[in-house]
Amino acid sequence: MIGAPLQIVHIDKASGRTREGHGRHVRHGQDLLDHFLAEARSLAPELSLTGVLRESHAASKELLAAASDAEVLVIGTHNREGGPGNTVTAVLNKARCNVLITR
Repeated sequence: MIGAPLQIVHIDKASGRTREGHGRHVRHGQDLLDHFLAEARSLAPELSLTGVLRESHAASKELLAAASDAEVLVIGTHNREGGPGNTVTAVLNKARCNVLITR
């Protein structure tokens, strides 16, 4: 849909725990989300863009809730073995919208 808004959702599973060894990013939580929002705005300044930080261990549930009225859900996978992983599989099985998976 042309002109549709984009919402970036970051699920911070390490809330309240030490950040050492959490993912491949130096940034975490709101700092990581702000970084990606700035990147997206620099690439497409005309885009209507918002960001949401969720602190949860149930990433699939948070993503499905965020996409409840979406046209498409774009989800990244970090599974190094090549498969979709648990979160992506759960989203694919329950999403009520189109799902695009990226690496």
